[in-house]
Amino acid sequence: MLDFLYTHLAITESRHAFYEKLMPLEVSEFYDSLTAFHLEFKYEKWMQKSLYDGLEYLIRSFKLNTKSDVYIQFFLDYAMEFQVKNGSDWLGFLNDWELQKEKLSISIPEGKNAVRIMTVHKAKGLQFPVVIFPYDLSIYELKFDKVWYDLEKATSYEGIDKLLIKFDEKLKYTDAIGKQLHTNFREKQELDNFNLLYVALTRAVEQLYIVTDFGLDSKGQLKMKYYSGLFTRFLQSLGLFQENLLHYSFGSPYRMPLLEKKEICNVEKPGNEVLEQMISSELSDHKLVFYTKSSLLWDTEQEKAIHFGNLIHEMLSQIITTDDISMVVRQYTSKGLLTLEESMELQGKLEAMCQHPQLQKYFDQPYQVKCESELFTPDGSIHIPDRIVFFNEKEVGILDYKTGIPLETHQFQIDLYAQILTEMGFEVVEKWLVYLGEKLNIK
Repeated sequence: MLDFLYTHLAITESRHAFYEKLMPLEVSEFYDSLTAFHLEFKYEKWMQKSLYDGLEYLIRSFKLNTKSDVYIQFFLDYAMEFQVKNGSDWLGFLNDWELQKEKLSISIPEGKNAVRIMTVHKAKGLQFPVVIFPYDLSIYELKFDKVWYDLEKATSYEGIDKLLIKFDEKLKYTDAIGKQLHTNFREKQELDNFNLLYVALTRAVEQLYIVTDFGLDSKGQLKMKYYSGLFTRFLQSLGLFQENLLHYSFGSPYRMPLLEKKEICNVEKPGNEVLEQMISSELSDHKLVFYTKSSLLWDTEQEKAIHFGNLIHEMLSQIITTDDISMVVRQYTSKGLLTLEESMELQGKLEAMCQHPQLQKYFDQPYQVKCESELFTPDGSIHIPDRIVFFNEKEVGILDYKTGIPLETHQFQIDLYAQILTEMGFEVVEKWLVYLGEKLNIK
């Protein structure tokens, strides 16, 4: 940390003197001493923060955000993704970062003045205003390639039909089979690499820059096993090639003016706004009040109606039989969505509904059940009944849960579900609207 601070703070005294002054200090004294450098960092305060908030606090405290930095922002985004999946595990995050940091890369928005590096294969089907192709590849490059040698045709030995062998130039000197394998493989290499070169040279819309090696060997012969030899041969065919000339240009060297591009596309794309400063501040600096879902659920009548309806539908979609009620309620309680008192009240309501004489068979019998399954109609609309129970291959029953007052639209909705299922070939023998309010009401 001292090594970082010495460079970051542009300390004028000697490095040894800086270390000698700060290194003997205890942790709390060390951080207090940073105020002399206009830095304020409280270790105890940092320890109380989550992973993401802690990282933002470090960035603010040590003034790493004096200007917008795409690398810091990417790092924070990665930390947020880790925290969502794994919680505020600092050691786990540091270990994960050490494993992943060499593989990660930053995504630059379209229109940004930058160079995108990609493989030719990945560029297939894409186009770019300017393309730079800085390679001289071997058309017959060998990378641990192997071929299947037909052993059965080559010898009278029985038991092994084919042999997987390394491909190299020696193969064509073995026998007729090896020579044919060598020829076929070389032709495949030619086709693959010519196709690769075609893709590379046809991605540019305005300008294409090719940076390659000299296309002649020490004897002045064309290097036809390399792309550079092909380019040189192309120049020779046009009568332009000169051994002392290393730069060739075709067409206009100027790019299309921006105004002309807009006229062609007839669409003006919005520019990318570059943030001059990274925005980061303490939550305590803002007058923000946070509520948990459970507090919103029970505090007011309006909030109770909205959030109770969403929560009860979500829980009922996971309850197949009455035995599932206690497990589902425990899960929502452990997530902090319900207090212990609320969970006991809600469990009682769910059990009362599932044990109701008219609904009991929907939750106790071993019928096939579909919760919140989508029904598609020929006109392309989608309808989602809360619960469909298949009594047998033909007969079905429908339950639809409501948490407000009974409305005519509710009856229309469940009738529509029944109509769709009837058109699908089922016989709807029952359909129930279940109102889960202060009292259970079934229609």
